[in-house]
Amino acid sequence: MSRTPMYFLSHGGPNIMYNTGPPAYKKLQEIGREITTKVKPEAVVVFSAHWQAEGGKIEVNTAETTDLIYNFYGFPGHYYKDPMLGAETLRRKSWP
Repeated sequence: MSRTPMYFLSHGGPNIMYNTGPPAYKKLQEIGREITTKVKPEAVVVFSAHWQAEGGKIEVNTAETTDLIYNFYGFPGHYYKDPMLGAETLRRKSWP
């Protein structure tokens, strides 16, 4: 059985999705195409440094939707509208 690849993406600022000039934009598009056309994952798990759990614990958010806390300001309104949607199949899994 082959292993699903793991990706580490340093996202930079929120405008990286819309600022098409820097080389990172093209590279992120290539990676996105690879993931969606070759890997075709059932779900994507995101690990974020923007979360704090009690001493040494790892927490798994299994909510269907999650409110976002934005740590950036002054961008156009559409930067603040993407919902965080959970995956039903992952939510029903039993986590250690």
